[in-house]
Amino acid sequence: MKQISEDNIRKPSFSFSLTVFALVVIFLSLGLLVFGGKLQTLLFLSWLIVIPAGLHLGFKFSEIEGMAYDMIRRVLQPIMILLAVGAMVGAWILSGTVPTLIFYGLKIITPSLFLVTTVLLCSICSLFTGTSWGTIGTAGLAMVGIGTSMGFDGGVIAGAVVCGSYFGDKLSPLSDTTNLSPAVSGGKVMNHIKHMLWTTIPSYVITLAIFLVMGLKFGSSDIDYTQINEVTDGLNSLFHIGIIPLIPAIIVLVLLLKNKPPVVSILIGALAGLAVAMLYQGADITTSLVSLYNGFKLDSGMEFLDKLLNRGGIASMWDTVGIFIFSCGLGGMLNGIGVLEALLQRIAARIKTSRHLIIVTMLVGYISNMVGGTLSFAIVMTGTLMQPLYRKMRLRPENLSRTIEDVCTMSAPIIPWNTAAVYTAGVLGISAGAFIPYIFLAFITPVFTLIYAFTGFTIAKLDEGEEYGETEEYKFKPFKKAC
Repeated sequence: MKQISEDNIRKPSFSFSLTVFALVVIFLSLGLLVFGGKLQTLLFLSWLIVIPAGLHLGFKFSEIEGMAYDMIRRVLQPIMILLAVGAMVGAWILSGTVPTLIFYGLKIITPSLFLVTTVLLCSICSLFTGTSWGTIGTAGLAMVGIGTSMGFDGGVIAGAVVCGSYFGDKLSPLSDTTNLSPAVSGGKVMNHIKHMLWTTIPSYVITLAIFLVMGLKFGSSDIDYTQINEVTDGLNSLFHIGIIPLIPAIIVLVLLLKNKPPVVSILIGALAGLAVAMLYQGADITTSLVSLYNGFKLDSGMEFLDKLLNRGGIASMWDTVGIFIFSCGLGGMLNGIGVLEALLQRIAARIKTSRHLIIVTMLVGYISNMVGGTLSFAIVMTGTLMQPLYRKMRLRPENLSRTIEDVCTMSAPIIPWNTAAVYTAGVLGISAGAFIPYIFLAFITPVFTLIYAFTGFTIAKLDEGEEYGETEEYKFKPFKKAC
């Protein structure tokens, strides 16, 4: 982005910033809820609210435009991952990888334990690979197919998938959010992970208990195995089920475990899927290549099976990419012209205790996620704006980084227009409104954050002589609370 000249540029007042922010929220809300507009269009049009505000403050149009493009540039990597996953899903269905996972899942998994199994499986995958999105697009997609065939509601299954995927991603040292949060907070990764256990583990146990009760209630009813048998018979007739179709999934898992770049790993997985499709399933090269872009297409005469498998492809991700681009551009402009900072300064002046500080951090995290529309934007904004206040109060950086993850990471999939929710809906083929109520982990974790904020439990201060950002290995002292 070009260097911005500060000549003739005014800082926005609190009332001006609040007005601009409110206009954006009202415009998006009315467009979505009242008139049924497309989110991509509304986000793009909302630029016309922020641009005049920036011009009024003395910025040049080129400078405001640069703010938007600079933020968009930062999300090019997740956009590439998104498109790669779309290609991989199309290839993996054609290769029989996803059908094989669904087939064996239906044969092995007990209906009463299905939801808990889904959470645990996705937790393990994301913990060892460091990617919630990769887990949702692979193990998550398979579990949706299995659960839907069993008769589970798609929204409930997707909720279990997201809970498991974000739990592992949140605690994995391989995850981008787990590394980004302490980086912007001035802390260390392992200290950050240890501190997160206090809010994440109890929330996870409660989440598992809820899904266990839901699964046992489902399992205690009469299960109609007719549809399950129709699906397994249909898959067996359409694909060669066996070990070979699982090779692409194994390849991707190994690459991600070796911490190879996600885009490269996923694209290699897609090519491996094409190889299996042509050499083992008998697909021709044209159909195989088309599946990368347009996804898998099937007309078997079995409506449920067609709905289950007709998905994937790069083309299926373009709507999601639009949300990435327009929401990040909007967030970049709001941040660049100083609207978000002005809103925070008024609140920061009233912060007197660590309790107030953590509550304000949570609010900033939620607002950043709603305005910026991406997890990375929310983490960077919250850490950048709040770190000076944690330094001033001499609180350990782990307090800030944990709060960022508890709020920013966990709230991303429960905000309908956030890229996390949009990605999940696009990959799993289930609307955000259907699965958001069942992402229990996202609602429970901040409750523990608030409990600790009010009680002071686990809110540790720096030791005497210890400098912020130069902390040693974190050792929790439960009764050495912050004031």
